[in-house]
Amino acid sequence: MTNTLLFKNAVVIDGTQAEARPGHYLLVEGNTIREVSATPIASPSAAVIDLKGRTLMPGLIDCHVHVVATMANLARNAAMPTSFQALKSVAVMDGMLKRGFTSVRDASGADYV
Repeated sequence: MTNTLLFKNAVVIDGTQAEARPGHYLLVEGNTIREVSATPIASPSAAVIDLKGRTLMPGLIDCHVHVVATMANLARNAAMPTSFQALKSVAVMDGMLKRGFTSVRDASGADYV
């Protein structure tokens, strides 16, 4: 299994430019972005992922979320067993991850761990 990934045909949004940049290549080795280029990157050992024009960007951060408040009726929510709250919170966090949020700050409700 290779530890190197080469993304091609990406629309890159990296926060360094005002505009999205289509048709880019991005080489990742382990946990490090080694290269971003508008021209093809040679890396014979890399696993290639063709993004087919999809967007590649850093993860989003939500600084005010209530992970445990899974329903509008807060009294019913508070009466729920902690184990059930945790189970329902997994679905909330899974949805956030799928929308691009890789970091969140719970603004009260969830236990500090």
